[in-house]
Amino acid sequence: MRFYIYIYLYLLLLTPLFSIAQLGDYYYSDNHPKAKGLNFQVKSPIGFEQKEAVRPNIVQKWDNISADELMSFNVLVYKDESFKDYSIDEWKEGLRDKDIREDFVGGMGANASNIKYFVLDNYPGVVFDGYQEIERIDFNTRLYLIQASVIVESYMFILQIISDDKTSLNANRNLFNLMANSVVFPDQYNY
Repeated sequence: MRFYIYIYLYLLLLTPLFSIAQLGDYYYSDNHPKAKGLNFQVKSPIGFEQKEAVRPNIVQKWDNISADELMSFNVLVYKDESFKDYSIDEWKEGLRDKDIREDFVGGMGANASNIKYFVLDNYPGVVFDGYQEIERIDFNTRLYLIQASVIVESYMFILQIISDDKTSLNANRNLFNLMANSVVFPDQYNY
């Protein structure tokens, strides 16, 4: 009997380790001003602290920051009525073209690679790996990212994972994919 109690306690202690790369409850954009009217939901990563972001287009962020590493998930929304100049089928067709994908990503200012066509809950876009050089006060650093950007009517919805360590970023690629797969744009289902 005592043996089973030890095993049970041991498994309870390991639970946080198994929770890495897991998702929790849904975050709902519900009239968040930074969502600019886009209604979406996405599951939160377990082990990350949910925060309101300071920057104007970041609707929500989840951070896991330690003394030697930064890992952050961000959801951003941009609104541009010109996105509606093309139908969803035209966006799908266009973004399947390698040259158009590269032009699309090039305008985002990231040093992008591994650019692929990507779909989130029926909406077309791209996913890519990249990095950005960040300069703040007298501090320079390189942040690595995986970013999925999709067009939803007049919005660009962006899901990012950012880290200052490329190895850690790649180790969390599956968690990024799980979060991306959890994204729902519920208004498309209102008939």
